[in-house]
Amino acid sequence: PSGTITRTDTCGHAVAAPSTNPIINATSHIARLYQNGAPARAHVSNLDWNLNNNLRDRLAVSLEGTLLPGTGEAAFSGRLQSYFENKFEYDDFLAHTDTSLEFTMQDSAGRVLNVYCPAIQFGDGAADVPGGNQDVFLNRTFKAKKALGHDGTQFQAQVDLLEP
Repeated sequence: PSGTITRTDTCGHAVAAPSTNPIINATSHIARLYQNGAPARAHVSNLDWNLNNNLRDRLAVSLEGTLLPGTGEAAFSGRLQSYFENKFEYDDFLAHTDTSLEFTMQDSAGRVLNVYCPAIQFGDGAADVPGGNQDVFLNRTFKAKKALGHDGTQFQAQVDLLEP
């Protein structure tokens, strides 16, 4: 989205014009896992992520529509698939070793979307063993937890849109 406000409704919220930016696509090898600041042994093959700001309607008697929106705590979660390179990766998963996640996407106009989670906690998961002469993958769910970022502030996820 361009971030330009085109009109303001009478109920007090802003509506942005539809974006004309090109679609942001991910290319191979965009996501990296880190442990203690160093790249982890795992190489990501698939990543699905969700950022939920947990806004909700706050209804009141005698008001048409909603009062102001209720705010909740942001929740960053997803599912990650990585190549099962060796037993150490699985041991890290079982031991709940602190892991950070960072990935970058770029559109054809040069805009970059960078997502950084200083700490993620893995939930359920399993190794996918399809058969002989095929890659083995470790499929896991994750959720971000608050931790200190590079700048010393505490947060779950940092999403930066960088213009060329």
